[in-house]
Amino acid sequence: MDILFLGTAAAEGIPALFCRCQTCRNAAEAGGPEIRTRCAYLVNGHLLLDLPPDILFHKLRYNLDLAAVDTVCVTHSHTDHLNRADLCFRCVPVYAHIPGEKPLDLYANKKCCDTIRGGLEFEFGSPEHPSLAVHEIGVKSVLQRGELKITALHAKHDPREDCLMFLVQEGEKSFFQANDTALPEDDMEAAMHHVLHDALQGRTLDAVSMDCTHGKEPGSRGHMGITENRIFKQRLVSAGLADENTQFFANHFSHNGHVSHAELCESLAPHGIRPAYDGMVLGL
Repeated sequence: MDILFLGTAAAEGIPALFCRCQTCRNAAEAGGPEIRTRCAYLVNGHLLLDLPPDILFHKLRYNLDLAAVDTVCVTHSHTDHLNRADLCFRCVPVYAHIPGEKPLDLYANKKCCDTIRGGLEFEFGSPEHPSLAVHEIGVKSVLQRGELKITALHAKHDPREDCLMFLVQEGEKSFFQANDTALPEDDMEAAMHHVLHDALQGRTLDAVSMDCTHGKEPGSRGHMGITENRIFKQRLVSAGLADENTQFFANHFSHNGHVSHAELCESLAPHGIRPAYDGMVLGL
């Protein structure tokens, strides 16, 4: 399984779009891994986890063939994770030309599906288009998309919708995408562990990408920071879902965390966690 970390920032990006804070100024001057676009993942070249507003930049920066993407799984409806306008540009023949085109399958919660249909209605005057197949899913939904098995789990993020995280498996390899979530409460954590146990069938996770929006600051009701990442990791290990071979990454950083990539490396290393960066490729 090949995972490309397209972007690793929270909603505003780093440097943030309209910001003059010292963190953003330092990032702009330093460049390299300090520059972070909005968070998303491309798995095996054909599965997108989220569709951020920077997806055109990602296509250009990494020379991607996005026409090869046949599946998009959306975590929640916030605009940094679901840019409905760009979905319209996948529609044939007005905006795209794809020989032998098959509809792009989108899987998301009800609010996301309604948001997508609203975008189509605005653009084309109809909530449906033959180029896009919109499917409503929820917690514990399981999808088989080619060689990839995708399981949806509950994320503790925005109480106004059923936010999701995704476990992606290819054979015995597994990647758990867990950004845009706070530490789960006891009952939610037990349910998450149960779903993971059933999906992994006695194996441990190969890689986990965790929300680290707040950096060194305390976590919130919808996001984590370094302290919560350490706890999240330990709970997975204690539950037998991860071990010393599991790779842990922090991801989805905000400029409001006021921490550089170098500082993240230093702070996370003692806990066996690495900060992700834009363009990072993870091969499992």
